[in-house]
Formats: sequence, structure tokens, C-alpha cells
Amino acid sequence: MQELHLVICSGLEALTLQFDPRKLTRRQVILIIVYIAEAVIGYGIWDIYSSSPPVENIQPNTAPVKYSSKPSVNIGCDRIVWKDTEVRLSASTNLRSPRFQWIMDNKTLGTERELAYTFSQGKNTVLLKAESGNDSVQDNMDILVVSSTEGISAEVVGGSMINERVFMTKWNDAEYSIDGVSVILDGKDMGFIPQCRKLTVSGLYPGTHTWKAVYRGGDIGGGSFNLEAVTSVRMTRIDIARSYRAGDTVEGRILLQNKGTVPVKQFSIKTLVVNHKFEWMGDVARKEFTNNFDYELVPGNSVEIPVRVAIPEKISGVKPVGDYSITIQLIINNKVEETQTVKTVVV
Repeated sequence: MQELHLVICSGLEALTLQFDPRKLTRRQVILIIVYIAEAVIGYGIWDIYSSSPPVENIQPNTAPVKYSSKPSVNIGCDRIVWKDTEVRLSASTNLRSPRFQWIMDNKTLGTERELAYTFSQGKNTVLLKAESGNDSVQDNMDILVVSSTEGISAEVVGGSMINERVFMTKWNDAEYSIDGVSVILDGKDMGFIPQCRKLTVSGLYPGTHTWKAVYRGGDIGGGSFNLEAVTSVRMTRIDIARSYRAGDTVEGRILLQNKGTVPVKQFSIKTLVVNHKFEWMGDVARKEFTNNFDYELVPGNSVEIPVRVAIPEKISGVKPVGDYSITIQLIINNKVEETQTVKTVVV
């Protein structure tokens, strides 16, 4: 994979003007203004070239859980479990050094952060109280214990990407977390639908896909769906800081993800850099370039393109300061797939 390697420089060649200060011509005055402005701009020629080995596919990072300052506790969603199954529950809280009390039918089931318990058949309502100092919070959930698959079903819906399908469980036509439901897609075991979540499968190719959901050895849903051939790659993230200082070495990145159903083997990135402080000078304050990449990006996968920016301390004796906009276009098959603009400033 090529690397987007950016180097800021002036591109200003030396110029010697011989003149009598008392006898400046109009042409000499214009030349002086233009070349002084060029030196001050220092917006740079951002040059792209190939130098690094292929970048491995990466998966989007999962953002860390952030708690608000308000005390809280959570024990998950309502669930359906099979009879005689031990259920493991865990409390998530932002309280410091909390004390716990698990309660059902006015009876204490446990006092630790985690609870392992086998519930009786039918509906069981569990209450958790968490305390720390003067703070006290609570949460509850229903655990429905069943001995048959009556009312239990599964279905598949579209995901956030064209190459994605989402599998979920239901009880009496309402979404419900059901422990132990597995999914088989195109004859391949995709694993269990996670507790309190859905099972998302991405990276699907065009064509007809068959699926079924299995619970306790029996089918609770199944069918087929068809995906068309669609090319869709998106810039999911552009990391460029809001400001830099002259002399900095900047490390940035562009993250691309294939959200379509067909592999993309070649693509281009077209970049336009503008220094808005001197935009009135036209092309002098603009630089546009295109870099081509030869890399196979399959459906569902992501690739990171490193961006390295060297900012000189001075250009022709002047700091390359100013407000910049960087407009990036992703081009596939001579068609602009997406355009994004980021802004930064050199101080």
C-alpha cells in the first residue's frame, strides 16, 4: 500500500531584481509584491509518493465506554433462558468501591458484583442495589425461564452497510435477548447471537445467501436474501490535527472501508490544499495532486493510509503560517465516490 507522504516547501526560486528605488516601474512593483507574498504563504507543495509496504487490513476501533458523572448501575437487558440453566449476571457501575445487593421477591440472592443463579421456570424479576457513600442507585431486569420454543423466533434485517446483515431474536414478535441461539449462513456456523445484542455479519458478496437460526436443536427461523453487486468505499475517518507549529512532524491517517459487495482493487485520492489567508492570489495559494493506489480492499474490510507531514520552521526566512483547508476526494473507476474537507492551521 502506498503512503500519503506530504512535505511542505515553498517552491520559490531565487529572483534578483536590479533597480533604482527612486525609479520603480509598475511591472517591478507587481513582481516584488507577488514574490514576497509567495514567500509569506509557505503553504507548501504537498507531494505524494510510494514508499511503504502494504498496510494490513484493520478493523474499526471500539470506542471506550464513557460514564457520566451521574451515579449509575446497569445489569443488562431482559432475557429468556432455558430451564435449569445457570444464569450469570454482572453489574456495571461508575460508583467507587460500591456495595451490591441482588434481590428477588424480597430475598437477597448475593452481595458481589457478579451473580450466578438458577432461576425457576416462569418470569423472574431481579433487582440490584448499588451504594457508595451517600450515593445509591438500582437497576432491574426480567428473566423468563422457558421449557419449549413456543413463541421464540429469529429474523434477519439489513445493516448499516450494503454488505451487512443483522440477525436478531424475538419472543411473541417483540425483540428479546434469548440465550443460546446460533446462526448458520450459507452452510457456515456464525456462532451465537450475543446476549442483549444482535449478530452482525459483514463482508458479504453479491448473490443469493441462505440462513437459518437454531435453538435447542430446532430451527426457529430461516430463509434467503439476495445482494446486488454494488461498489461503495467510504472514508470513515481522517485524522489531521486542528493546529500545528512550524517545524512539527505531523502523523495523520485516512481510514477507508469497503461498504459495498464487490472488491475494489484500485482507487485514487485527489487532494486540494488551500491557504485561505492568501486565497485572493488564486493559484499561488492552491495545490492539487492525485495519487493512485493498487490494493485489493474486500467487502467489509478497512485499510489505513498513513499521512506524514513535515512542516519546515521557515521558508525563505518566513514561517509557513496560515489557515489551511484540505479537500480529499476518493475516486474509483474514474468516479468520485466521496469528498471530505478538513481544516488546520500552522502557527
